Amino acid sequence: MKYTTAKLSLAMSLYANMDNDVLEQEFEGSKAKMLNYLFWGDKDCDPLKNEMKALEYSDMYYKEK
Repeated sequence: MKYTTAKLSLAMSLYANMDNDVLEQEFEGSKAKMLNYLFWGDKDCDPLKNEMKALEYSDMYYKEK
């Protein structure tokens, strides 16, 4: 929990100090894309979608057995 809080605090500090032009160029003006990049290393990351794919795959694997 402390790690997530620290990482979010740093991300919000970066966002507050980031030039609007940089935000617009790098992240298309999207705060969500910036946070995804800082947390997951991918601007278009959707962790919930990835988790659902993993669950579907594991269900497929167990149904075959």
